[in-house]
Order: sequence, then structure tokens, then C-alpha cells
Amino acid sequence: MSQKATRTRGGLTRLIHVVVDEVQDIVESALDRVDDAEKDFRRGLTRLVESRDHSAGDGVESVPDAGLADSSQSASRGASD
Repeated sequence: MSQKATRTRGGLTRLIHVVVDEVQDIVESALDRVDDAEKDFRRGLTRLVESRDHSAGDGVESVPDAGLADSSQSASRGASD
């Protein structure tokens, strides 16, 4: 009877090890995919920002601040009037 109990525990322990190993493989694979996705996302954002900088010319933002635009238009109107 003790041999059967030992064999059953051995089989159950082996089964648990197999399940744990499979779960570990799945988690590692998922983490690798997430890491790759994060790198791709960062690379894409970097390219997007760099392309906007290059399209703006010298890196200056192409859309002026609303407060600065109003004051520069007022000054130019005053000078031309």
C-alpha cells in the first residue's frame, strides 16, 4: 500500500511540475511579446516625433502660440496704420 501511495504522489508531483513548466513557458513567451511590442511602439513614436521635427524645418514648432500670434498681429497692425 505504501508503494502505491508513493507512486501516486510521484505521478502527481510530476504532473504538477509539467503544468508549472508549461505555465512558465507561456508566461515567458507572453512577456517576450509584450517587450517586443513596447519596443516597436517606442520606435514608432520616435519616428513620428522625428518626422514632425524634420517637416517643421529647423525644429521650431510650426503652429505659433495663440497669445504670441495675437500680440504680433496687433503690433504689425499698429505699425502699418
